[in-house]
Amino acid sequence: MKRLIASVFLFVFLFNLGGYLLLFQYFIYRSDNAINQRINHNSYKKTELVQMKIPMHTTGVINWPDYEQISGEVQINGFSYNYVGLKVTQDTMYMLCLPNHEKTRLIEADNIYGKQVNDNIPGKRSSGTLPKLTLTASKYSYQVTEFHFSSPVRDIPSIGFHYLAYLDQPSLSVNGQPPEHIA
Repeated sequence: MKRLIASVFLFVFLFNLGGYLLLFQYFIYRSDNAINQRINHNSYKKTELVQMKIPMHTTGVINWPDYEQISGEVQINGFSYNYVGLKVTQDTMYMLCLPNHEKTRLIEADNIYGKQVNDNIPGKRSSGTLPKLTLTASKYSYQVTEFHFSSPVRDIPSIGFHYLAYLDQPSLSVNGQPPEHIA
């Protein structure tokens, strides 16, 4: 009986130590697979899609005439979205997104459970914690990337040319007598 109780306590301890992370990651993985299957088989309604506009500051971008079918994932304000279409103009990027409600719910539950396991109840501030200070320039962080392309530089191997000239007459005929040698 003592072994059974000890085993149960050990299981609960190991689950609280990190097993819940594995369990939530497994459920999030299953949620991602389910939504990707829906996207791949086009089994969603067009009314479910949400259009997002993200301002961009780029130069030399050609406006795309229509949405391109590109898949990916984005999280905005704690909500998970899978985008199914992307369109870029000179100043804005448009994304057609399918909300992933199940993944959002799982991530939120994971955060709440993790805070409860660590004795950090949501909404309650303990006196020992320091407030977090985040400094952001804007709501979104834009990273500017510059590309500089140059032609590759190659060393041209020097080819040694040796010129050898043969003269038919090694001496030149001069009108007059050469000057005398002064010593």
